[in-house]
Amino acid sequence: MDKRAFKRIPAAIDVRFLCNSSEYKGTITNISENGMYISTREICSPFASQFEVIIDLKGKDLAVPVNMSRILLSPDSHDGIGVQLINDIPEFTALVESLKKGQVLETD
Repeated sequence: MDKRAFKRIPAAIDVRFLCNSSEYKGTITNISENGMYISTREICSPFASQFEVIIDLKGKDLAVPVNMSRILLSPDSHDGIGVQLINDIPEFTALVESLKKGQVLETD
């Protein structure tokens, strides 16, 4: 039985995220209507529970406010973070819908 409310969609989308007044980089490796997993080795400490993920769509930044849901750790480093959207964002929903349909994501 799948406990997730939304199906994850594989992705490879470079993002930035702002945490504790610093900017970090990562790659969304899967995405759904209510969240995403970001592969990154750059994680600030202590990590804020709420922050923004910035997705560059056709030269326009889409700021997505999120809550931290988990941090994936290896023995020597961080591997990534799972985040959940704080509220609905129509542009984010449109992005997920286009990925579901197999459309190519245009990012800069």
